[in-house]
Amino acid sequence: MNPYPLSSGRKPFSFKHSIRPLVRPLLVFLFLMTCYHTFMVNGVVPSSEGLNIQQSNIIKVENYVYNNLPYEIILTGSSRTAKIEADYFGQAQVANIGIRGGASQTGLELVNRNHNKPPIMLVEVNGTIAQGVNQELVEAAYHPLFYGIRRYLPMFKQEYQPVAVAIEILKNWQGISAEKLEQQRVNELLKNPQMRENTLRPAIEERREKFTVKQINKLTEESQILKNKIAEIENQGVRVILFDVPGDQLIDQTPQRLEEKKLMKQLFPAENYEWLPEHPPKEWITTDGIHLARSEAREYASFIMNYLGDF
Repeated sequence: MNPYPLSSGRKPFSFKHSIRPLVRPLLVFLFLMTCYHTFMVNGVVPSSEGLNIQQSNIIKVENYVYNNLPYEIILTGSSRTAKIEADYFGQAQVANIGIRGGASQTGLELVNRNHNKPPIMLVEVNGTIAQGVNQELVEAAYHPLFYGIRRYLPMFKQEYQPVAVAIEILKNWQGISAEKLEQQRVNELLKNPQMRENTLRPAIEERREKFTVKQINKLTEESQILKNKIAEIENQGVRVILFDVPGDQLIDQTPQRLEEKKLMKQLFPAENYEWLPEHPPKEWITTDGIHLARSEAREYASFIMNYLGDF
């Protein structure tokens, strides 16, 4: 007698039956993703500039890496450089990969990994180089798995994340723009000397003292890393021009800022590196003493183009 009867009342396992409940949700998902991609490609879905500093940096890096365009000029640096937007340079094909809260080393690392090298790179050199390379940002952009997905399916890029896009649509509907908000702030600063003084005070106080030995050692250490990255990209035929973005005169004349400029010229001597000339003296308008207002950033971009001429 067989103690294990063949018939137990259970149906035999069927792979076809096991996946049937998943088919409809999967088809709905694919349909929605296809619609989203179609709307995005046709410009119905707007791209976002980011909900915060981190996402804004990721979007900027992703656009540079995945668009993979043959740029004529690339700017790299910190948030000071980030304010000099690419479309301020007229017809020239320009990419700005200035990283907010970052430094030029990150941009150079990105360009070194990209097979499309520009004829010219403008590299911001000042105290921000102490920030070093944002390796996490670089590795995420060139991740072997996501690189192909994001390059050929842009809807997976940060600028098309649904929440960010929804907020962008809401801002457009309400007529809110970063440019309009900034201009309002600049107008207030120009009309109200006390407000301007209060805005500049923290930055002035922070730069009243000269660098400590530890800070100088850090800047010297990072300058060597920056030199190596510059040499690496120059060996690939790229013309590298160093520059320092101007700011409010009251801050640019603080002891630390003056020492910073002097130290950078010592670490990157003019006989070995090409420096963008200093802009003729003027009272630069900023949003906080450090970052140029958009109108001023446009003027500085024109100054750069005048220096470059026909490249």
